[in-house]
Amino acid sequence: MYSVVYERAVKYLRELSSYAEEKDVIIGIENVFYNKFLMSPIEFKIILNEVNRQNVKLYFDVANNVINGFPEQWIEELGKEIVCIHLKDFDKKINTLYGIKNIFEGDINWDKVCYAIKKISYSGYLVGESLAPYRFQTKELVISTSRAIDRIIQMIDES
Repeated sequence: MYSVVYERAVKYLRELSSYAEEKDVIIGIENVFYNKFLMSPIEFKIILNEVNRQNVKLYFDVANNVINGFPEQWIEELGKEIVCIHLKDFDKKINTLYGIKNIFEGDINWDKVCYAIKKISYSGYLVGESLAPYRFQTKELVISTSRAIDRIIQMIDES
């Protein structure tokens, strides 16, 4: 049941946060669409407020909410709570895990995402994540991802 999962998440995040604090570590909870838990920025804000620990934050994945929402709204709503941002894209026509795409190959409105990132003055890491390697030229993925992230940084600066 959803309520049981929620209660356990709060309980164990509080417990883990004490250990993480001793080690000077931040716990980043990732938004994941296929687990059907914490599906909106408001739900995420509520659980972070209930856990109420400075070292428990959001590890935001731009593509993991495209099915249900808009990443730029999550960014603006949870700005100060974001500890890291995963970058990948998503094709809504596929609408499953197979819809995960390389950056700029899906349905994410990167102009709006970059504007939101700039608006919250985010200065943390941008990480290319869950990207499928090219079939034969596997090293090219690193190059194309690096170029895409460089372009996103430029778009943030230009916003």
